[in-house]
Amino acid sequence: MKKLLTMILVGATFFTTSSISANEQIKETKLNTTINFYRNATMKIEYAGNTILTDPMFAKKANFPGYVYRDKLVNPTSELTVSKEEIMKDSEFILLSHTHVSIDYDINNKAHFSDHMDSDAIRSIDKNMPIYLPQYDLKGMEKQGFKNLNVIVDEMKINNITVSRFEGLHVDEESWIPMVGESSGYVLKAKNAPTILWAGDTLLTENIKNMVIKHQPDIIILHPGKAQMPKDDKGNMATLLMGIDETIEVAKLAPKAKVIAIHLESLDHCTVTREDLRKEANKQGIDENRLLIPLNGEVIKL
Repeated sequence: MKKLLTMILVGATFFTTSSISANEQIKETKLNTTINFYRNATMKIEYAGNTILTDPMFAKKANFPGYVYRDKLVNPTSELTVSKEEIMKDSEFILLSHTHVSIDYDINNKAHFSDHMDSDAIRSIDKNMPIYLPQYDLKGMEKQGFKNLNVIVDEMKINNITVSRFEGLHVDEESWIPMVGESSGYVLKAKNAPTILWAGDTLLTENIKNMVIKHQPDIIILHPGKAQMPKDDKGNMATLLMGIDETIEVAKLAPKAKVIAIHLESLDHCTVTREDLRKEANKQGIDENRLLIPLNGEVIKL
């Protein structure tokens, strides 16, 4: 009887230990996501066994005219901390929120500057690189010679990742939409991996809020630069991106999510600084563990 009891206890211990180990393994796998943040909206996301590059902008600092200061070479306003070769290393495919690359885009004209697929990226990226993008950017990218273009309409399976696309709103002035263009956000899901919602260039709309509520993401990536441009000579401004208040609203809407704020301090028309965002978030009870504001070149492990 004593021997039998010992065997039962040992078996129970093994079962419990195995269960805990399995659960811990699942938990560990779910958190095994790395975001290499480079600048603006350029990231390399290591996710569910894939390495994804987003919105590549490779230009050197102050190489293009500003969006506000059109007569000065000011953009980008910050420098990359690594080479474009290092950024491209191990990247398996590119996911584009939008490009600003129309069929008339001229990579030799400095007045044509896209902060989400710039001239340097167009020149240096292999034209056979798999690129996933919205329909409205297809013709412009085809004109630049890219051959492996894959349009995401609503949802697409990329390797083992389910990618769902949703519409953003890139400017609050309706008449400006044809000039500014459209922009997309994405939700990434994979087995035993965190759900990522990347909002892209957008204001905070009801659609964005609904996406947060619907998908309950573990990681939310926002562009809260509050980019603004003058729309008349009376000091009225058009707003192209969400800002501090909207970032805090999203963080409160998804209290269990890690919120990552990018697209800051890289372009002349973005008005929000990292310091301002951090100060206000702290006031609102959103601390460094919930709201991550990476510097250029910072690596985030989640």
